[in-house]
Amino acid sequence: MSDEPAGPDIGETLPQVYSVVKEGRLVAYARRVTPETGGAVRRASAKEPRVLHAIAYGVVDCFDNKAAPTIVDKAKSVETLDALLFELKLEGYDVHVGETKPNGARWTF
Repeated sequence: MSDEPAGPDIGETLPQVYSVVKEGRLVAYARRVTPETGGAVRRASAKEPRVLHAIAYGVVDCFDNKAAPTIVDKAKSVETLDALLFELKLEGYDVHVGETKPNGARWTF
């Protein structure tokens, strides 16, 4: 353990985007960045995303109607994005660093 205090740049070294996958399906993107309008768990759509629940620690875009209620429930019970990702892992979701693009042959929305 170091005697040096933790600097303000620690958050900058953490990945900014995560892909949430369940059974080979891309179900959500979780982003650490919070826009000026505030963070939210949103139902992603081609036009305007619909806010399902406001959060203070990032933006989660859900693509799967079945996964959205679970993600909202977990988001209500935690206070950080890292805690949300951990809770989703406990629920059986796979979390990958970066924005994973779906493969049309393997992945579906």
